[in-house]
Amino acid sequence: MWNWLKAFAPPRTPLHGSPQRRRIKTYSADTGRVYQYVYEGFRRGNDGQEYVFAVTADRKNYVPVSVRVTAAATPPDLTPTERYAVAKLTLLRALDHRGLEQISEPIQPGSEEVGDILRQLDLAG
Repeated sequence: MWNWLKAFAPPRTPLHGSPQRRRIKTYSADTGRVYQYVYEGFRRGNDGQEYVFAVTADRKNYVPVSVRVTAAATPPDLTPTERYAVAKLTLLRALDHRGLEQISEPIQPGSEEVGDILRQLDLAG
């Protein structure tokens, strides 16, 4: 019924870096809920990158979850692998604190959260 609205939506750039074989990973959140997620790929934007994951709590219905890692929040010398690690840990933290049901907008970590993640990964200078 609402398909005509898609004609007015801005075009989405395709995802890059998606794995050839999808690997389903399991995460037990601090709340006790168990989630499964799959990395779908990333999009480059003007201010950073958007990493897209498909996440499920029931192993049937996957929900796309985006994590935006902005250039302003991250050190310029991070490798692509380290940026992915920031995105993945941001996703897992959101599942710990909010749960999948409360994630409706893209998640965007601030510089303080990115710094905390980099310390956790022993990458902080």
